[in-house]
Amino acid sequence: SMLSICRLGGHTKEVNSCTFSTQYFVTCSGDKTLRVYSATTFTELPYSPIKIFKYGVNFVKFDKSGSLLASACSDGKAHLFQVVAVFRHSDVNTAQVCAFSSQSNLLVTGSADGSIALWDINSKKQVRIKAGHPEGNVYAAAFTPCDHFLLTGSALGDIRMWNMQQKQAHDEGISSCGVTCIVFSPTFHQSLDNPDRSYLVASSGQDNNVKMWIFNYACKLPRSLQLFQTLSGHGGPVNSCDFSLDGSNIASVSFDKTVRIWASISGETEMVLDGHSTIVTSVSYSRDGKYLATTGYDKVTTVWKIQGETTSNRKNIETAANISFQNWSCDEVGEWLTNEMKLEQYVEAFKNNDIDGAELESLTSEILQKELGITPLGHRNKIIRAIKALQGENISFSETAPDEYLCPISREIMTDPVLAADGFTYERASIEKWFAKGSKLSPMTNKALVNRNLFPNQTVKSLIAQFIESKTT
Repeated sequence: SMLSICRLGGHTKEVNSCTFSTQYFVTCSGDKTLRVYSATTFTELPYSPIKIFKYGVNFVKFDKSGSLLASACSDGKAHLFQVVAVFRHSDVNTAQVCAFSSQSNLLVTGSADGSIALWDINSKKQVRIKAGHPEGNVYAAAFTPCDHFLLTGSALGDIRMWNMQQKQAHDEGISSCGVTCIVFSPTFHQSLDNPDRSYLVASSGQDNNVKMWIFNYACKLPRSLQLFQTLSGHGGPVNSCDFSLDGSNIASVSFDKTVRIWASISGETEMVLDGHSTIVTSVSYSRDGKYLATTGYDKVTTVWKIQGETTSNRKNIETAANISFQNWSCDEVGEWLTNEMKLEQYVEAFKNNDIDGAELESLTSEILQKELGITPLGHRNKIIRAIKALQGENISFSETAPDEYLCPISREIMTDPVLAADGFTYERASIEKWFAKGSKLSPMTNKALVNRNLFPNQTVKSLIAQFIESKTT
């Protein structure tokens, strides 16, 4: 099948996750919001964005019926919408992932401290909490379609299986490399009443692969999970994967900025799509099988419509996704200023001076100041750095880093990034030095901070580590 592009903006920071119900499509971001769209027209609904969060939102997921939506947040809470409840997993660690049981009576949350919490949705109470992965962040969780078992995966690469009926944990893990996602095929299994049934399950990881497993229900744990095949092709860690409606395909997204569509059983690559300018963070098929959505660190959600494949369509999409910036129109330069640079206040000046892609390439700091009226030095430097990046010039190591990898205070690449109450991520030493001066205000908003709590931002830390590795190898 072929896919065409629709791009959704609006988020002001990285888009971390997305999810479909039959009616709605929801995205979440480090900008502390959820955005809600129609799942058929992709128009944003009047009550969107939802701004009830104090910290970034890492993960969202609809239940099977589409009537409940859960989110996992950096303040250690999982919010359950209609709105039903707020489940407090941790006061000091981020909640990284959440997953519904097939019956939608249970919710599992995974935290940066490696713990796993199980919640009863009807009673809105915690059933139990386990130190599931004591040495690693929990990034992945999925119930078997029968809800008898739970699989969880961590940053250390182990997949652990939990017997929900016996309330037992099986410590024997499956060695991998940083498990980022676990998902079950919706069609592979036989009847849920068949005692000899098997499930097809996929996991993605930081070893650049998607691994396909057979989960044999009748086998004793941990031998029930057997490697079926490994899908190789991505040029960087794989952040997320999802099965198509009929289970015939699986989509995966990666640090390498691409989306790959695989045949689930043969493992062959059917398509490679380029729709993001930086790391792709999550992927989700729509409930009707007509759309595929991907989110990225470029603050953009790309919706791909599945249609009949033609060679010309493939070429058109590749051209649209990879158009050279020198060929941008004035309007496209304005979109770049608004969506990528967050400097929409200068769009009118650029348009009044007919700054298209070709003219953009010739801009200097002096022209920006004298001809376009951009007075703040920081804004001029930001634009010049971005133009150099578009040109692919060799610039300093810190200048090549995405802005979100730099501490807002020191403007250096962070080594110990922490999330503060204002929603911004700082280098721990820098923000602690700020607090030590006695300031009670945010260094970014100049507004009073509700508290001085600092949460480790493991997602940004991992991204920075990958960035540094890519520049030094």
